[in-house]
Order: sequence, then C-alpha cells, then structure tokens
Amino acid sequence: MKTVNKNEFIDWYFEDLEKDTLKNLCINLSLGKTNIQQIFNECGYIPSHLIIEEVKNDNKEFTPNEDCILLDLVDKIQQAKDLLKDNGYFVDNLWTIHDVKKIFECSTNQAQEILKESLVNDSITDQVNLNIRLSGENKNLTAIEDMEEEVV
Repeated sequence: MKTVNKNEFIDWYFEDLEKDTLKNLCINLSLGKTNIQQIFNECGYIPSHLIIEEVKNDNKEFTPNEDCILLDLVDKIQQAKDLLKDNGYFVDNLWTIHDVKKIFECSTNQAQEILKESLVNDSITDQVNLNIRLSGENKNLTAIEDMEEEVV
C-alpha cells in the first residue's frame, strides 16, 4: 500500500478551503469532533504528488484507504531521532532530499547523491572538527590530547 505524508496532506487539503469552511474545520479539529485521519478517509481522492512512492509530476489520483494510507511521518521521524540521540548521535541538523528539490528538479536518487557529495567530504569534516575544538575550548574544556601529555 502506498503512503501519504500527513503534513503534506494537511497543506494540500487546507490550501484551497473557503475561509468559513477552514474556520469551522479548525474549530471541529480543536474540539475533537474530527481529526486528520477522518478528513483523509472522507477525502474523495489523493493526487499523486502526495504519494511518497510515486513520481511527483503525473496526474494519477488515488483513493484514500484503498490505494494509499496516511502515514504520520513526523512521529516516526521523531522516534528515530530520539533513538539516535539516546545513543549519542547529534540529530538537530538533518538534511533531506527536499532541501535539494527546492533548488533542482531531480529524482530522489539524484537528490540523495547531491546530498552525499555535499556533506560527505573532507572539507566539511575538517570544518566540523575545527568547530568542535573551538566550542570546547570556549567552554574551557580540556582536550584529550592535552590530558595525555600530562600523564606522560
């Protein structure tokens, strides 16, 4: 089953609503009378550009809950980030293919390759290591190599 990003669905669905309809929908959402899953279920169609696994520029339409499901990626991504953070990784600055696709019309694979070439290189690594050292020194931390010299 194909999946739809919840945030993209919300942006698309709310984009062209009349002001009064939008106001009533927001009131019903805040009162718990409806939710995004219900709106998705009752939506007549989902355009292909909202389908994660589809080419973004064709004109296919999908039927909610028959052809596609709503995937709340935000929660899943946050869970993954929390897991990584709990295991020592820094996750506050992540790049996605969308950062590339805002600049270029390209495939997901091309965007991934551009990110790899942009982020995985010696100059970026050297700059990050230099900034780590400078930040630590600004906090008056003792560098490991300084500690090793004292022991000898």
